[in-house]
Amino acid sequence: MENTWADITLYNFFIEGAEADVIATNSRTGVIEEYEIKVSRSDLLRECIIAQAAGSDQKEKLRRDDQAKFRKHQRFYSKQANYPTYYSFAVPEELVALALDKAPSYAGIVSVRATARSWYFAVERVREPSCISRGKGDCAFFAEVAKHLSSEYNSIRYLARTVRATDANNEREFLKNLAKALIEVESELKKQGHWTKDAVEFLVGRAVSGMPQYHKKCVQRYFLSSDFRELDLFQT
Repeated sequence: MENTWADITLYNFFIEGAEADVIATNSRTGVIEEYEIKVSRSDLLRECIIAQAAGSDQKEKLRRDDQAKFRKHQRFYSKQANYPTYYSFAVPEELVALALDKAPSYAGIVSVRATARSWYFAVERVREPSCISRGKGDCAFFAEVAKHLSSEYNSIRYLARTVRATDANNEREFLKNLAKALIEVESELKKQGHWTKDAVEFLVGRAVSGMPQYHKKCVQRYFLSSDFRELDLFQT
């Protein structure tokens, strides 16, 4: 979620005893905005029903697992929450009209639209949120932020090590496959005493038949771009 005033963005962060999808905060001012991400109509409506029940203090028709969200929205209505400072819904553009109609008045609305680039989303604020708390991020809050970021960093380091190990294993396996194919093809060509492009293609195809698809393509590309006449094996 892009924000011009925020310098820290956190995902799945626990705030006031509940998990927030996205938190944006500024480390200098302590202002915090929470974003509730809703991608389906039913999920958005359910959250709005809970918020409406919290506004009228009627939780009788809510499910047991709605209670935490009910208490959360109660704090927002009464402005008794320590934080966040602002609360917004982030929804696909096709749900913006519904969010504007059903979301509580204090909630901002952010439209998220997919673009031609699958990894990029256009984000537009449709409605500004109201201030629901005068509390700002304090030392305790930013200590939790630091702990969360440290945990994420460690997770990223672990994933990076896993990726490097996997890449190294793939590289070793590829080199083994390449060496095996090279020995097999050169051995067959040596027996024949001469070579043609068709013969090489046939032998390479046979040598790579049991390899993973990616290794197969790489080995084939290696062989078919080589000039076997330059190998010592075929020098007269």
